[in-house]
Amino acid sequence: MNLPDLCKCFGFWTRDAVFTVSSCLGKLFCSILNQRLYLYFKENKISHNFQIGVLPENRTADHVFTLIDKYVHYHKEKVYACFVDFRKAFDYVWHEGLFYKLLKINIGGHFYNLIKSLYCNSTCSLRIGENKTRSFSYSRGVRQGCILSPLLFNLYIQFAVFIRKHAV
Repeated sequence: MNLPDLCKCFGFWTRDAVFTVSSCLGKLFCSILNQRLYLYFKENKISHNFQIGVLPENRTADHVFTLIDKYVHYHKEKVYACFVDFRKAFDYVWHEGLFYKLLKINIGGHFYNLIKSLYCNSTCSLRIGENKTRSFSYSRGVRQGCILSPLLFNLYIQFAVFIRKHAV
């Protein structure tokens, strides 16, 4: 079995989202990719500290605590905050845009090809009741249920943080 075949995972579309169904080896492989990508993000300071909600050892509640502790209690000021619910946003990640962003942060070579293969060679099908359509490829959305997806999504929305950072 070659590596792209190992990476190939199938998604089944439900009413709300695409869920990743893959073999144990596929999940282990994605876990290894995720660990390496996370270390690369950490070493190169890719993720901004505004985006900690999907990173290991962090939660959105950490932001709330920081706001209350640092600004409300310490500065005795009013705070206006905006928390965005990205519940459906995973479905709208444009694959070509994601690949471009990987290249922009200098992820190339075999690692880039592996991630691209995960998305370019994936298929999905619709399940309606007991019936399932023929498989077809798709060009948007990160694979829900895949350990790589939160980190890839975080990279994809980096531009929004860039706009926020330079608008202040």
